[in-house]
Amino acid sequence: EEDDLSTPTVFGGVGRKFATWQVGLDLLILSYPHFNAFRNRLNLKNHVSWLEWWLKDNWGLKSFYSEQSYKMFGPNGKRPTSKTNHIGSLLKTQHSLSEKWKISAGIGLSKTEFILESQKKLGNSLVGEFRLGREILTDFWIEFGILTIDSASGSGIEDQRLGSTGYLFGLSYGI
Repeated sequence: EEDDLSTPTVFGGVGRKFATWQVGLDLLILSYPHFNAFRNRLNLKNHVSWLEWWLKDNWGLKSFYSEQSYKMFGPNGKRPTSKTNHIGSLLKTQHSLSEKWKISAGIGLSKTEFILESQKKLGNSLVGEFRLGREILTDFWIEFGILTIDSASGSGIEDQRLGSTGYLFGLSYGI
């Protein structure tokens, strides 16, 4: 007998498997900057807040805001900390693996701001995401995944490569 992943509605038909709106917070538990800095291990300053709207169960849009900081390479005692902010959106798809498990992936764009001491660089970044999630309570999900944000502040000699690749752990709630 096959597992039926559809959800019956009060009208006897088949409804949605997932919530229309999903809100979440991700912690980047391991993060690799795309510039001259040390990678981060669990750092509560590196996080992503997000909101998803699903047109259908399989297609949706995600908006996010990310803050990250990294210790730059340099001599001991003189290692400044960079701060990077990203705000953007992704086009996403998600699919059921079983009744309690799902995968999702997305691609999109973000505005990136890189600050290091007195210098500030801006860029448009390409964003990619892949996630695996498990429903732990009704409409509460725990998710693991990878988030890549990549760009440069320009093509000149003074320009900076921006972005990072982060492995994330997230919690979300569906409405």
